[in-house]
Amino acid sequence: MTQEKQYRGILPEPTPENGFQASGGLSVSFLLGTDVHIGEPETCEQRVAITPEQMGLLKRWLNELGIEGRFYVVSGAGNGAGFSDGMYVEVGAEIVEEEDLPRLERLPDVVHALKESTAYEATIPGAFIRIGALHSGDFTPDSGLAEFIAGGSFCGVFDGSAVGGFAYRCETDVKPKYPVPLRSSMSVYAGKLAGLDVSEHLDVDEKVVISGGGIAGTSAVSVLLEEKNLERIREILILEKSPLRCEQLREQYAEYPKVRIKQSGNVADEDLQGAKGFILTIFLQGSGATPKVARVEQMRLMREGAAIVDVAIDEGGGIRIPKDDEVDSVTGGRPRITAADVRGEIQALGKNLAYTADNHMPRRQPKLASVEHGETALMYLATLMYLCALKGSPEAALKFIMDQDYMEHPKTIMSALVLDLKHGMAFARQDNVMVLYRHVLKKSDEIRLFLKERGVQGVFA
Repeated sequence: MTQEKQYRGILPEPTPENGFQASGGLSVSFLLGTDVHIGEPETCEQRVAITPEQMGLLKRWLNELGIEGRFYVVSGAGNGAGFSDGMYVEVGAEIVEEEDLPRLERLPDVVHALKESTAYEATIPGAFIRIGALHSGDFTPDSGLAEFIAGGSFCGVFDGSAVGGFAYRCETDVKPKYPVPLRSSMSVYAGKLAGLDVSEHLDVDEKVVISGGGIAGTSAVSVLLEEKNLERIREILILEKSPLRCEQLREQYAEYPKVRIKQSGNVADEDLQGAKGFILTIFLQGSGATPKVARVEQMRLMREGAAIVDVAIDEGGGIRIPKDDEVDSVTGGRPRITAADVRGEIQALGKNLAYTADNHMPRRQPKLASVEHGETALMYLATLMYLCALKGSPEAALKFIMDQDYMEHPKTIMSALVLDLKHGMAFARQDNVMVLYRHVLKKSDEIRLFLKERGVQGVFA
């Protein structure tokens, strides 16, 4: 079996039955951005949104529909994940420097990076569509995301963290495993890494507590249930708020008596008493912040040498500290909670506790995480590029997506993917008005105030 065919399962067959019509003489352009500006220089993002191999498949898929794809890659975008510029050139991409983006021969229709926009993207001309995880909970007026929102020439932005919700219901050859596949693919990695971190601190007859029975939580459990770890564990306690999810978890772990499910949204003192591991995984898209499920003083109840892993620290984390209760006297806003803030409070307890809260944990395995992300993102990139070519422009493609009515069970995979994209709509530019979609964006009011200060009217959809 060729590598091309091995990857066939992540892209729908380009056929009328799947909602894709072949048309000759069409073209579309794509820019793969870089994420190296995210994070501190010594810990910057190493992942890349799609691999060279995946780009090659996307190009061939478009060709089957009679669409010529032109692919640009920002120089060095894949270096941290082990994918050189030369590897992208081999599949037909053109390498461009950031400073040359305003002078591209063909303006991009679709721009994609794995994470949120950074300032250099504001220099890209043309009314393009942008897709990538926004992490709007981290929005500040001096961030690269802010510069992009205020100055970018995009016509629409999709938040990859919310793209999903429909295609997994569609009975086709391509059926995502999770309702929100772009976010979920990274949650799998984050959960496994959290499980590995805790397993390094286990001795014998240990108790591990996991807050949240979703994708990251169950991925952590899969690591802890490995034979080398399970023999050192007395109990794995999963705390889950949803009654329905609790029933599903009890069925899932029926053969594992050491796994106990408790319906609870918060962590009680008795839950953490004597625990050697505590993993916080809860993430609520569009909630404004990650729920605070535990108080920092409760960490005293854990054993000496215990490990605490907070997967959602990039959204404020799940441990309440005194800083959470502070209010800015001028803006009325809450302060941004960082890993350093929480670590300092835990250290002040005077116990030997290991605290890990690595922003965007999957970056610790950048090559594997890049492949995983690309496999889930490719179907949405294909859909956006197909629509831009078919409708003649990104603006027309965007209008087509937003005009579609929701349906419980889409009839074709293309319809389902379009609804997935609509679910993740974040920003749309209409003349000098910016439309913000509340169901995706955190800090919507702060963003609208920022736009007003920059002379842009922001309205809520």
